[in-house]
Amino acid sequence: MRKIARALAMTIILGIIGFSISIYPFSVQALNQYEIGLGFQWSASTYYQGDSGNVIVSLWSDCNNGLKFTWVGIHFQWMAEDYYSSIDLSSNPISIPSKGSCTFPAINFSIPSDAHIGDSEFYVYIQFQEHHSYGRTSGAWKSGTNRFYIHDAYEKVYDDTKPKVDDEINQANLQGEEARSLLQQAINEKDLATRLANQGKWSEAVSHLQTASNLAVQAMAMEKIYQAQKMNTFIVGEVGGAIVVVVIALVLLRRGRRSDSSTRPIGRFPESPRFVSVQCRDWKDFRAKSRGARRIAFEVEEKIFTVNSLSNEEVFKYSEVLAEHEFRAKKEEKGYLIEKMFFDNLDGIPLLFKERLRCGLGISIRSSKFTLPDGEYVFKLAYYVDSDEVKHWLSEQLEIPEENIVEGKITF
Repeated sequence: MRKIARALAMTIILGIIGFSISIYPFSVQALNQYEIGLGFQWSASTYYQGDSGNVIVSLWSDCNNGLKFTWVGIHFQWMAEDYYSSIDLSSNPISIPSKGSCTFPAINFSIPSDAHIGDSEFYVYIQFQEHHSYGRTSGAWKSGTNRFYIHDAYEKVYDDTKPKVDDEINQANLQGEEARSLLQQAINEKDLATRLANQGKWSEAVSHLQTASNLAVQAMAMEKIYQAQKMNTFIVGEVGGAIVVVVIALVLLRRGRRSDSSTRPIGRFPESPRFVSVQCRDWKDFRAKSRGARRIAFEVEEKIFTVNSLSNEEVFKYSEVLAEHEFRAKKEEKGYLIEKMFFDNLDGIPLLFKERLRCGLGISIRSSKFTLPDGEYVFKLAYYVDSDEVKHWLSEQLEIPEENIVEGKITF
């Protein structure tokens, strides 16, 4: 009997212990999906491929128990499995009472540049603790699928560019025929871009819109040239997003022979030719444009060798520096030691070894020597060109007779 009583007592004790464990657990449980509702406040009304932003999540509970939230994350469609844009609230959890509500801090996210265009799915994942009369449980809750729209990145470029192109076209008040023709082409390209945008072909629309912008800028540049020709002045134009300095020398030369005033119609004068001055940086370009020119003029002024050619209604110009060198030398046992060398500019260094300009023209050297009080010597080298040699060399290079080559300037 005693054994039976002991066994019965042990059974009762184990039952009480087991009942206690089931009554006071700390287990993982999940809320019913419909016990929580969510709202979203996005940082922008429209998102494009490659954009960044944030979203504020508001929550309201239909749960009869209080909740404490420790982590909130959003899984977007473009993310790998189990990856989230999230905020960790474990060090400062947010608590709500039964059937309460709260708003979480903003959650940042970045949209890949190659994200799917159109509706993009996402869901919210929340970790929490639920308070019961008998204790608390920890759990997780996953929302249903939500969606937001991702626009084509080219759509943003189009939206940003179109107002600028509209202004460029609408503000153009053109008189020159060529300028008006370019403007009409710009209008046609803009209209085509609009039709493509209405079809959702954003990449093509942007391409034609940029073409329209370029044509509008060209039209304005041509109008400046047209106005400058009327005023016989110089134009410095600013073209597009980059600054392109276009210097156009437009001067009227009155070259008509004087005739008897009694035979000249009243109010009519011989038209003067218009000339454009072009500065060439490369000798090959100057030579190509100046072969067979009507007149060539060269000069050396302020240590700069300059050649001008007159061909039709264009004057081409090429310039190059005739540098000066200076160095110091000191007498040593085995000879002279060159201590310092000075150059006007770095372009003069090759002249020291080649004795030719970059264009290939041979140069001559004049040297002078000065003795300093400490026994050092200063040598100065100056380069110059011989006029007869320059004429002969230019005649061969430009294939024109020497009699058409003069030392001086072409003024216009």
